[in-house]
Amino acid sequence: MQKNIARNLKVNAISISGWNRFFRLLPILVFLLISSRAYGQFGDYFGFGKNKVHYKKFDWSIIKTEHFDIYFYQEERTVALDAAEIAERSYAYLSEVLDYEFKKKIPLLLYASHNDFQQTNAIGSYISEGTQGVTESLKGRMILPFTGSYGQFIHVLTHEMVHAFQFDIMLADGPADLVRRFNPPLWFIEGMAEYLSVGMDNITRMWMRDGVLNNTLLSIPEMTYVFDIRVYRMGQSIWYYVGERYGKEVVGRIFKTARATGDINRAYKAHTGLDLVELSKRWQDDARTRYLPKNVLLKKPGDVATPIADPCQECQSISIVPALSPDGTHLAYIGSKDYTLNMLLKDLEEEDTVHKIVRSGSSASYESLRYFNTSMNWSPDGKQFSFVSKSGKTDAIYIVDAESRKVVKKLAFDNLTGMAAPSWSPNGERLVFSGLRGGISDLYIVTTDGEDLKMLTDDRYAAMHPQWSPDGKQIAFTTDIGPDTNIDSLIFGGYNIALYDIATGEITLLTETGGNNINPNWTQNGDEIIFISDMDGIPNVYSIELESRDLYRITNFITGVAGIVTESPAVTIATETGRLAFSAFSDAGWNIYTLDEYEKEKIEDGIVVAVLDTLEDVNDKYREYPLPDSSEFLLSGYKSKLTADLIVGGGAFSSNVGFAGQTAFLFSDMLGDKNLLIQAALYGDPLESTLIATYYNQTRRLNWSVSAFQFRDDFGVFTAANEAEFRSRIFRGIGLGTSRPFSPFTRIEFSSNLYFVAEDIVNFNFNTGQTIQGASGTSIFTSVEAALVRDTAFWGVASPVSGTRARFSVQQNFGNLQYTLLFADYRKYFAISLPRFSLAYRLSSGITLGENERLFFLGGPFTFRGTDFADPELRGTKMVYQNVELRFPLLPFLPIQYDFLTGLVFFDAATAWGIQGFFPDGTPANRKFDRDNILTSYGVGLRFNLGGLLVLRWDFPLKKEKADGINRGVDAPGTHFSIGLDF
Repeated sequence: MQKNIARNLKVNAISISGWNRFFRLLPILVFLLISSRAYGQFGDYFGFGKNKVHYKKFDWSIIKTEHFDIYFYQEERTVALDAAEIAERSYAYLSEVLDYEFKKKIPLLLYASHNDFQQTNAIGSYISEGTQGVTESLKGRMILPFTGSYGQFIHVLTHEMVHAFQFDIMLADGPADLVRRFNPPLWFIEGMAEYLSVGMDNITRMWMRDGVLNNTLLSIPEMTYVFDIRVYRMGQSIWYYVGERYGKEVVGRIFKTARATGDINRAYKAHTGLDLVELSKRWQDDARTRYLPKNVLLKKPGDVATPIADPCQECQSISIVPALSPDGTHLAYIGSKDYTLNMLLKDLEEEDTVHKIVRSGSSASYESLRYFNTSMNWSPDGKQFSFVSKSGKTDAIYIVDAESRKVVKKLAFDNLTGMAAPSWSPNGERLVFSGLRGGISDLYIVTTDGEDLKMLTDDRYAAMHPQWSPDGKQIAFTTDIGPDTNIDSLIFGGYNIALYDIATGEITLLTETGGNNINPNWTQNGDEIIFISDMDGIPNVYSIELESRDLYRITNFITGVAGIVTESPAVTIATETGRLAFSAFSDAGWNIYTLDEYEKEKIEDGIVVAVLDTLEDVNDKYREYPLPDSSEFLLSGYKSKLTADLIVGGGAFSSNVGFAGQTAFLFSDMLGDKNLLIQAALYGDPLESTLIATYYNQTRRLNWSVSAFQFRDDFGVFTAANEAEFRSRIFRGIGLGTSRPFSPFTRIEFSSNLYFVAEDIVNFNFNTGQTIQGASGTSIFTSVEAALVRDTAFWGVASPVSGTRARFSVQQNFGNLQYTLLFADYRKYFAISLPRFSLAYRLSSGITLGENERLFFLGGPFTFRGTDFADPELRGTKMVYQNVELRFPLLPFLPIQYDFLTGLVFFDAATAWGIQGFFPDGTPANRKFDRDNILTSYGVGLRFNLGGLLVLRWDFPLKKEKADGINRGVDAPGTHFSIGLDF
């Protein structure tokens, strides 16, 4: 399978917000920061971008502890109080290990579900399902959801708190000092956070075994230039190696020395005696010794099972969350295609028959398939299957008719903010599922018509992966109830399989083996349960007989049967045939395998000998630190207050110009709902400089802004071979803007601006050097615009690679400048079969009407590359142009992180018309649309991505042609150079 997709998984699974690029691109990001809060990555820069949708209003309160201000709302009060104690305990642990105290209290914004978390304004960009928590640098906020498992929450909270410590240490002397001296690589930052939060977990061990087996372990110098999920896993392993040999306390010393000197190599040398090259060699040698299989019986999945897809190192694909039909002939699963995750249905009797049921990430109904901790399930008669997707403000259970492959039912409940893993009752009339309310997961049952919703469990323990027994009397599920869990001390052990008795409500544990036991599946007779366990350090498939409690191992894979994270379900059984299907990790990726015949190895006395040398208890570090006295916590209401996030700027002075400089001030409240951005670009006279103040309010679903502005626009165009006209305009005015998202993908915008424009026109003759003063004056007009925007694009390194973007707008001007502008922009992106190749298409058209109709000027690097900007043949009151680009990596033999250097082949076409008579240079104008006047051009391009918006663009048009045959094959102008993202 599937090496690339595993490496290309977004590294924001537990993300530190804007780490390296933030400090390198500080001045540029200021101008985009506010708009990105509403419209995602660089959305406002193009008029596109995904939306933050505020489905509900949160009534915030604050729990004040010694080191934290914890922001919560009433729905999550129980988990918020627990989170306050957990945060202080984690702080005590990290403070001692790192030998550091916070300079001030850290804000912790807590959400009761991932759906609520995605509505936060504290982080500007669109939050994907893979983002489980964020720590940002502007206010030092930790922002994370509670998703039903205390153990998982403690992991994420501690991980993000490590980042809070890192920021506090790094920003001790302010951002300017940090930019100059310390820019740590991602493996250093994220690996440290993972190591200090969980030590060494079995998912990372799985990655390390796979890397050793396939000789794909990166060296530390190589890892510096890697930005995918491997930096979490391998970085964690590096820190674990260092901590194991030199003591965990050395972590803080290394970090502080690196910060003080700006030299990571020097820091490691000072505290371990090893530079990075030698450390890398020793770490890799240790990994080979530690993780190469000592048990010769361990196998690779493909040795004994059949993959549903051919292994392919360059395929952009992933296959996870399998669900077999009762007769074993059909497999529902989540698979990736075109950079998106899809709900797929495969006929196992027909090798190449795969049907796409749902494409995620392109509609509000199927915004995101819950691939982290959900599973799918078939009805007992095999005619239908169910799955969960994010749908609007909450999750929904969808029921699919297998024959027609159509969704036939949707179940959603306003009082539940999350759902997962629906399972059918034996009679096919009810579903059991894991539901989330107030951050706490419990079991619920409901009829397949969505009636009679009933809560089964009601406690703070995790309740995941429920499966109804064949006789309908019991429900097997995954829980953190067990001997290693002490809920009073907020200590949560590994997961176990438990049985819920529907008649009595009694819960009985089936497994107490240590490690994590998840994802139960009943066999047909109901006397045995198949499940996944990492009790010996490697997640594999086991079974347990209910009557005897005898334990059996079914698979013995060296890497493991696993999904993306520990909680991910990964095994399914066809109850009528016994066929197994499971997702397994191998060769740095996930594929699904089927297994028809298998032997079961009995585990004598229920004791499994660990394959690994040591299996540490992640809770050991917490047991040393008692919980704080919660009676000392203070509770207060939340009041919005703007405080400074960022002040940046610089300036210069010269005698002929005077003072010149740029500065920006960014203010926001703690929740990010209210923002004030003040920008100034001074150049000599302040009355002719750029001054902009904008206030954004994103408290509710309808976002709005007000602004006051002054900016200068200088424009020149050749009117003859030796003459040019220069226009200088000073715009002053006020504006009002609103935006109302219908979904993360569609919104409507409205804006109104009042302009006062002072214009000065000068004509210059290059032969005589004569300057002639043209008409000057002031105009006042109002501009009103409405736009409909849709964006389902998925981004690659620096441009969209899949999906659609469209923007349709109408603008009406009143006053001294009266015209109507209609504009349409449609863009489509296709991921093609060649690795990291994509095809991009854009069609744009505009029309101006009215007394003062405006001219469109086409040409240049952003519209039509066959001419320079404002070419006489491409001026008009009406225009249309299209661009087609084949984009590809120039270093395809290297991983995706090296796609900072890319190439493209382009074909452009454009025309403009609607002007009477002649231009001042004697060029005849195009009065009406004529296909003979369409210009076409083709060529090649080069892109060098410096990060963020800093993409250096070179376009080399080779030929320009005209549809009428005139000027056919004429050489196009020379190279176009520009800076910015591709369309």
